[in-house]
Amino acid sequence: MGDAVTHGDWEITVLSVEEGVTEIAESYRTHVPQGQYVVVELRVKNVSSGPEYFEDGDQVLIDTEGAMYRRDVSASSGIDWLEVVNPGVEVEGKLAFDVPKAFELSHLLVNGEGSFSTGVRVDVK
Repeated sequence: MGDAVTHGDWEITVLSVEEGVTEIAESYRTHVPQGQYVVVELRVKNVSSGPEYFEDGDQVLIDTEGAMYRRDVSASSGIDWLEVVNPGVEVEGKLAFDVPKAFELSHLLVNGEGSFSTGVRVDVK
């Protein structure tokens, strides 16, 4: 955690991980998980020579049993997969994963190449 990982067109840095989050409040809505939220703060930088879209949905949280969790799009913020990121530009955001209350975090798979790539393991503890 804290070290940049380059994968595909992106340099990805996990800035923080917060477990046991019981709600995420926005100005217009409060998000409540079915279990608990694990919130992962990322910084991503476009390292390609052209504009790209960062697919925040391709980032996957893995528990100690190997189960995979995708982010809750409505509770996540800051990285808009519909917004183009130009070369050399960095954006930051928080990905909220709705996981069971008994969830035990193993690692995160960061993925800068798209849905058909396996990603790079990032240990976050």
